[in-house]
Amino acid sequence: MNPNGKKQMSCWAIAGIVAASVVVFFVIILAAILYPVFAKAREKAHQRICTRNLQQLGSAVRMYAQDYDGKLPPKEVWCDALGRYVTRNVEFRCGGAREQRCGYAYNSTMPSMLANVKSPNDTVMIFDAKGDWNTVGNSSIADLRHAGGLNVVFVDGHVRWLSDYPTQAPGR
Repeated sequence: MNPNGKKQMSCWAIAGIVAASVVVFFVIILAAILYPVFAKAREKAHQRICTRNLQQLGSAVRMYAQDYDGKLPPKEVWCDALGRYVTRNVEFRCGGAREQRCGYAYNSTMPSMLANVKSPNDTVMIFDAKGDWNTVGNSSIADLRHAGGLNVVFVDGHVRWLSDYPTQAPGR
């Protein structure tokens, strides 16, 4: 007790409070540093899931064309037409657009026959888009949801990340 009759805090109690404050401070700083790292990792995981889904959808389109003598799925019902060629309907959902039933769109400039695509390695077939089931469109509905770009599957089946949707439909 001090001369005024009040209890006095010991040096050890003050040191404990200071040490706890320092630890809390460092935890907050560490969380602030690591949060963007974890957010980027989560985005990369969404982008990989999207890439895998687009590869599956590209394969489904080619299987459909093989079964229907080179005809591509009808644009207005492309998701419905591919239903039997995908293992689960999750292939229609992009990891970055979980609220949508289908986070992709079918290129509106695709011909009805696979043989009519002049440059399969340059022609966009399915891409990240704003829309829903059986969405068909072009750059106006493209969704740059993956690190400021979009994933695209081309007619030949390869998937690429692009910083923007191609302004013209190459290969047509």
